[in-house]
Amino acid sequence: MAYTDPTPFKIPRHFQCENGVAIRDMSNVITLTYSDSQIQILSNASGVALDLYLPEKKNGAYFWIRSNGANEIHVRDSSTTYQVLTTNKYCLIVSDGSNWSVVVYG
Repeated sequence: MAYTDPTPFKIPRHFQCENGVAIRDMSNVITLTYSDSQIQILSNASGVALDLYLPEKKNGAYFWIRSNGANEIHVRDSSTTYQVLTTNKYCLIVSDGSNWSVVVYG
């Protein structure tokens, strides 16, 4: 889809997304919603790999997800695992409304 106006939207100050970062421990499966922060820094010290479920696909949606724990985090939806994060690994996952896609992994 193309933009409808060629004029760029300019922000003359730094951008701050209040409550946009969540740092938390995983002790169980997490299901994200669109009320959750778009940046998730997660520690999985449960002793087993845990799933992080993405919300329903929505055009333009994205999440940065980082693993700080000792155990794997499986970034997935109900049918697909998109990325397996081990210690200190991260990904940016985006949706076009039909699919989730990992565009950055490190």
